[in-house]
Amino acid sequence: MNSNLKNKFNMLNLAVEINDLAGVEALLSKYPSHVNLALEDGRTPLHTAIAKNNIEMMKILLQHKASVNRDLSRRTETPSPLWLAMLQWHDHQAAELLIRWGADVNERCDTSLISGEARQNYDYDAQTTFLHVAVHRLDASLARLLMDHGADLSARNAKDRTALFDALVAGCPADLVLEMLNRGTRHELAHADNMQRTYLHSVIGAGHEELTELLLAQPEVDTTLLHYTGKTMLHFAADARSESVSTARWLLERLVPLDARDRIFQNTPLHSTLRTGKSAMAKLLIERGADVNARNGDGLRPLHLAVTGRCNLDVLELLLAKGAELQQPTPSGQTALHLACNEGREEEIKTLLLRGADPLAKDDVGRTPFQMIKRQATGAACQMIRRLAALRLAEGMQIYEQDERLIERTPYMQEHYVACKRELQRMRNFKVYNDVTLFFIFAASDERLGMLIRNEEFLASFKSRYIEHQYHIYNDYISAKFERAEKKLRRICAVESHLCEIFSDHLTYAAIENLAKFVSVQDLPGCKL
Repeated sequence: MNSNLKNKFNMLNLAVEINDLAGVEALLSKYPSHVNLALEDGRTPLHTAIAKNNIEMMKILLQHKASVNRDLSRRTETPSPLWLAMLQWHDHQAAELLIRWGADVNERCDTSLISGEARQNYDYDAQTTFLHVAVHRLDASLARLLMDHGADLSARNAKDRTALFDALVAGCPADLVLEMLNRGTRHELAHADNMQRTYLHSVIGAGHEELTELLLAQPEVDTTLLHYTGKTMLHFAADARSESVSTARWLLERLVPLDARDRIFQNTPLHSTLRTGKSAMAKLLIERGADVNARNGDGLRPLHLAVTGRCNLDVLELLLAKGAELQQPTPSGQTALHLACNEGREEEIKTLLLRGADPLAKDDVGRTPFQMIKRQATGAACQMIRRLAALRLAEGMQIYEQDERLIERTPYMQEHYVACKRELQRMRNFKVYNDVTLFFIFAASDERLGMLIRNEEFLASFKSRYIEHQYHIYNDYISAKFERAEKKLRRICAVESHLCEIFSDHLTYAAIENLAKFVSVQDLPGCKL
């Protein structure tokens, strides 16, 4: 640009800069061809108006035939007017004005002109279109305007993704997505990208429940397609950003496999929900019959993940109720109790112990669960000390010397151990029915306690007397023991009744009783206090 033209550009540009509407009108009336004067970097007065988001100034320039598209015959360092408007302003007034004046709505992005700040908001590539950006911003109005002016809905960016894909992942309103489908993109729902990920995989993974429901209602969607990692749609729901029990339920209704494993980690959907802390979804999968003892590629079972993950305690309890095996170890020989102790998870430790976890089990390097507890985890340590004291005094078992030394050299542990022994001694002297002491009940097997519970006088005496003499350290253990014994007794009685109907003419009652006990043990996972 020669000095004369540069001066004229500067005059016009200055008028635009200072918002001199009358001055710009006067200059363009005298020099109409100057409206598209550009500096070497490609910047025109229209660019200046856009940078200021000066809509009135833009209207004047456009009325004087300012070019709304970039001159492709020359290399510039400035984005086209529409790209500049899209990159700088999110209220889209400037972009809308340019579109209505004929800007090319299908121009691809020149990534060399995108600033670092703009890149933080969207991952631009050389094939990005305006429609990709509009849906990423959740700007339904601008997206519709672009489509009304001919935006190509089939255009793909460098990642092979259409604007419909971005709209689903970003979480655009369902009515906009449905409109995009109805404008001729339904066939895209069957498309998988280079990682074998479909639109449904992506919207489930993004956690958009309403959009997931919308896609599942479309006949073009196939819920059986696998990601290249072997993950099913249910895996994606388990790994999603947010929890959606409805999504998991819809997928199960469409017969997505409950226990399918991915190819890399051999995780089932249940493994993934436990790892990501989706408690409600985990409970749904367990209730629907997910394998609670499935082992993944790392040798971990659902119970191992439940005691170390972020799920609620009731998920752990449900796993145990559905038959999760307490003593199954990891490849390093650690049980769920080892893992819970290592994490200092007091409530998980308590639950495992009440269900019969073995506190004397050793891992591959000879450590017991108690030895895994960190010094600051006082609550976890106290739970273990209660159980160790009960083992020694109520069941006559020898605890490991190293565990004893840990207790002896830590004051708060030693103090709690003494309190446990004192309470157990009190139980020896407390009779709940005739000569039956509370200590006898505490040490009795579930089967033996069940026989006592059959005696209504014993049960009434126990409940009335025990309420008056609370044993705070072992109260939960005693309650759990009674609950478990009563549950087993109900099961045995139900089996007895059924067997009597079948074999009453062939077997004695004693034989039926023994058979009922055997059958009940097979149905219920063995567990011991």
